[in-house]
Amino acid sequence: MNNLGSFYIQWQDCLQKGQRFVLVTHKDPDIDALGSTLALNQYLLSLGKQTTVWVPDVIEDAFLCLPYLDQLSKELPAEYDTVIFLDCSNLDRVRHAETLKTDVNWVNIDHHADNTFFGALNWVETEASSVGEMMYVFLTHAKAQITPEMATLMYCAISFDTGRFLYSNVKPSTFHAAAELMTLGAQVVEMNQKLYESKPYTAFEMIKIALEGLVVNLEKQYAYTCIPLSAPHGGIKIVDFIRQLEGVHVIVVFTELENNEVRVNLRSKQSFNVSAFAAPFGGGGHKQASGITVQGTLEEARKKIIQALDAALTV
Repeated sequence: MNNLGSFYIQWQDCLQKGQRFVLVTHKDPDIDALGSTLALNQYLLSLGKQTTVWVPDVIEDAFLCLPYLDQLSKELPAEYDTVIFLDCSNLDRVRHAETLKTDVNWVNIDHHADNTFFGALNWVETEASSVGEMMYVFLTHAKAQITPEMATLMYCAISFDTGRFLYSNVKPSTFHAAAELMTLGAQVVEMNQKLYESKPYTAFEMIKIALEGLVVNLEKQYAYTCIPLSAPHGGIKIVDFIRQLEGVHVIVVFTELENNEVRVNLRSKQSFNVSAFAAPFGGGGHKQASGITVQGTLEEARKKIIQALDAALTV
């Protein structure tokens, strides 16, 4: 994280000039997005700033155990002088981005390799496991008082974006940050139980549907499944469940949404770059974890993406 120093100098100027802050994250926010955003919000509040954490999405039931979720607002305030984007690689990843003022200061804090540096002030660390880890480093550098609730948020953010420390984005610094956050009071055991060991029965119904529709191509080493709109939603990541399958290195899950949209989650266990694969479809993310939103029916999305995947994996 070698550019924190230069970012922090400009950040001090941002703090001096700004009083009304809007914090924004990506569509369908995950735990890294929510945890890092809410932790930063607590810091800004401690400095006497007026803040709005603008999240116009419905939060997944599984995430409702996170601290400070009551601070989320679906309404964008009329007056603000600074917008801070967290965990957003580009403006297409921000819901209703077109409604944000462009004549105010924009700060972009992210760890995606395809970030477009759209802020007036940018801090992008592509080697960071998560924005949660970046936030821990930032708040430590700022000598902020990190409360147990803030530590819990950042720990959960790191744990989520590393697949509970299983993915290749884990570095020694990641374990160091997690250990320090535990020392600061992060409720690790309690949150692990709430987030990962308290799934409703509908989650297992969803797994059943996913497995019944599972297609495996052992020749090209990929697997995919489709989740229709009618399927129950149980707060479980099907793509991470299927990635446990031996003999496949690319995993795709198609989830039908309302308004004739399909969310496509992609994972790669080896060298295949799913972020580069997703880019022509307007998607993106990380080399080994990316997403796409496709207009059309579930079958249209499946046909389009799998046809492209077959071509991309042809030797």
